[in-house]
Amino acid sequence: MTVILGLLVFLMAQSTSAVDDLAQIEQQLIKTWFAGDREAYSSLLADDWTTTDIAGRVLTKAEAVKEQFGPPVPGRPADAGIDDVKVRLVGDTVAIVTGRTTVTLKDGSTIVLRFTDVFQRRDGRWQAVVSQGTRIARQP
Repeated sequence: MTVILGLLVFLMAQSTSAVDDLAQIEQQLIKTWFAGDREAYSSLLADDWTTTDIAGRVLTKAEAVKEQFGPPVPGRPADAGIDDVKVRLVGDTVAIVTGRTTVTLKDGSTIVLRFTDVFQRRDGRWQAVVSQGTRIARQP
């Protein structure tokens, strides 16, 4: 009985650690994107990562990184953040993370979207393997 209880405590601690790690990775993704740190941002994505963006386009990692870190475009954000992050573990090596991103443009307008990121534990670390974002319509 003691062995089973110890095993349950151990497994719960691992799950909590993975949930915390994934929530932190989400924060790193938005911070490195906003800071323009292409290398750090890219390191959090698997080489075969793809995303479906708010326009419905499916982009590879190379395409998305080139677009996000290319020449400055009008309307570059003044601030960006995420909240309402929820992590759901699917076994020991897959996780689904959802949340909300709010981007404030320099003119004061905001863009809000919901995201879903799927992570896989590869080579001892979590990497995003697929993402999707949906813009939330402005509320009247």
